[in-house]
Amino acid sequence: MSLTPPDAGARAVPSICRNCLAYCPIVVTVEGGRATKVEGDRAAPLFDGYTCPKGRALPAQHNDPERLLHPRKRQPDGSFVAIDAATAIAEIATRVQAILARDGPRAIALYGGTGVVSHPPGPALAKSWFRAIGSPMLFSAATIDKPAANTSTALHGNWIAGAQPFATADTWMIVGANPVIAVTPRVPIAVTGVAPRSIVSVFGAPS
Repeated sequence: MSLTPPDAGARAVPSICRNCLAYCPIVVTVEGGRATKVEGDRAAPLFDGYTCPKGRALPAQHNDPERLLHPRKRQPDGSFVAIDAATAIAEIATRVQAILARDGPRAIALYGGTGVVSHPPGPALAKSWFRAIGSPMLFSAATIDKPAANTSTALHGNWIAGAQPFATADTWMIVGANPVIAVTPRVPIAVTGVAPRSIVSVFGAPS
């Protein structure tokens, strides 16, 4: 495992990043029970030590003083107070039941973002509950943020002749993604170390 040596008293813990579905292997420096640094795990050959800026910012996210660690309830004056999880679930259930009875199942919708990566059972439980109440209103990044990904496949089909090797290509045009900032399917993680014979053109904003 190759990584920057941790300070005395710290320990290096191998893990995976849960910011997105790439699950990049990482090594977390832990000091006093708190994550203080994240680096890519160079012992993972498919990733070659890669981490994106979001992954390396994990310690700042974990240690942010504004991080929510328990349910909070909005008060009439707009402020929030902490409440226990059991009370929050009971109050939410009462309100959702009232909406379901008054407006029907289509009034209840779910958007599942990449945050579900940290909670694998969540999507299955949510879909089961939506089937039970009869609501088809399930949305995701694929339906809200990038519906063209599925629409273009439906209209044009998939390329089934196999992937073009990155290093032997003349030119790669990457549309709507930035592999330096976020992992892009079928593009090597070490994009700066393995390049085609001509310039790679990148179009679109960073993910």
